Amino acid sequence: MNKNRDGFFIDINFIEKTYSGAILSVISLMIIVSLCMFEIQAFFDDNIISVLKIEQMDPHEKMFINIDIDFPATPCDVISLDIQDEMGSHMVDVGDSLRKIRKNVKKDENGLTPKELSDIVQGAMGFSEKTILEEFKRAQVAFETGEGCSLKGYISVNRVPGNFHIGSHAYMQLLGMLGQQINLTHTINHLSFGRKRVIKSIESKFQDKVGELTPLNGHKVVSEELGTSTNYQLNLVPTRYRDNLGLRHSVVYQYTYTVGSENIGNEVIYFKYFINGITVDYMQTADTFLQFIIGICTIIGGVFTVFHILSAMLNKSINVLYKERIGKKD
Repeated sequence: MNKNRDGFFIDINFIEKTYSGAILSVISLMIIVSLCMFEIQAFFDDNIISVLKIEQMDPHEKMFINIDIDFPATPCDVISLDIQDEMGSHMVDVGDSLRKIRKNVKKDENGLTPKELSDIVQGAMGFSEKTILEEFKRAQVAFETGEGCSLKGYISVNRVPGNFHIGSHAYMQLLGMLGQQINLTHTINHLSFGRKRVIKSIESKFQDKVGELTPLNGHKVVSEELGTSTNYQLNLVPTRYRDNLGLRHSVVYQYTYTVGSENIGNEVIYFKYFINGITVDYMQTADTFLQFIIGICTIIGGVFTVFHILSAMLNKSINVLYKERIGKKD
């Protein structure tokens, strides 16, 4: 570089090289690299801020509940899901958007599977004698061969407090004919509130919030005493998510839960849900590239400035001590 054009030119012959300066330079470089790595990671990570709001919810608007529950000890022939809410709605044996999937299906003595004996029957009451006999035969084989059942799909409910419960209410007559009791040992593979495609999109973008939307996933209850009901109390909080691109997702529901049990002589699983009046908005924020560059420059300039001051103080102290030793005090 031409020294006549350099306003801060220092002849190399006037630069004093010391071991302490070299050590401080290495340390400062290590600190700069470490801080820059943290800055880079922070740049690529999204910050999430939350805002609480009070919103008036339309009780006639529908809420979707996504369900995937396994029942290894009870066949589908005697399991039903019913819905009740504070608006007076009561639906029995919901099945349009909820599938009953048979588990451990085996052949009977005649070489027929239970499905080949009859179609899925919604209840014994009011059916012809032939239909009842077919249902009875099918359920009998299912109990004898140890069939299980999986409820998978979704239900649509009014957005008001209510419950859905799983039991054998629609099949009490059939159970009486069979002389059987149900065992509602179960595993909750998935339980969430809101449109499932929206929840999947949120889980891919807000990975640290996944557990808040599906805290019951993987929960298992073993029914050790027949006639015991399991009660889930769910506190739902309406939640919206907005990603760093500005896309605002429709309302989903994070929830917390408590579980209890009670022997009432009839096995039922209750999911009682209450909807909080406060809505939570989560928003992703990210630093701009200019902010990132400013942060990197601030780190480099700040560290070099501090260590330059430390180096000057250290060198001055060493020189003073050296002069004292040789008896040449200033």
